[in-house]
Amino acid sequence: MGALPLLALKVLHAGTFQVSPPTFTGWLPHLVFSLPAGVVADWFDQRKIMIFCDVTRMLLIASVPLVGLAGGLSLPYNTAALSYRQVVCPPELQSRVSAVYLWICYGVIPLGSLFGGTLATAAGLEPTLWVCVTGMWSAALFVVFSPLRTLRDVPGSPMTGGIRPDSV
Repeated sequence: MGALPLLALKVLHAGTFQVSPPTFTGWLPHLVFSLPAGVVADWFDQRKIMIFCDVTRMLLIASVPLVGLAGGLSLPYNTAALSYRQVVCPPELQSRVSAVYLWICYGVIPLGSLFGGTLATAAGLEPTLWVCVTGMWSAALFVVFSPLRTLRDVPGSPMTGGIRPDSV
């Protein structure tokens, strides 16, 4: 997401108001697909959705011509991750866990933008994009090789009949 405004500024020599449409376009999938992603996350296994979306997003972001499609996969991943956290986290800790998750995911965006701009100015656009690709691969590999993929069923999911371990 941060690469589109950076490309507009560096390659196209765009002005401030010309950077807004690429940024809007990057966040548009969240507006359009938020509600359907919630339905999909309820129908399918959240673990598989998270792994599929993260691996697919990782492959797409490594391919610069298809990078625009990667933003759309963030939404089902985030929805599945939220559903998963709500199921495995005790109710009294859900707000804290959600706050920390959102702080970690979205709180670093301004820092990443600052770092990306500084790195692009110092090292150039291509090395900066490779750092971005490496970071996305690292994040996806962390999810793929986490204990998430070895769990058989998510407690409380429609696949287990909605039974949570703390409700038995």
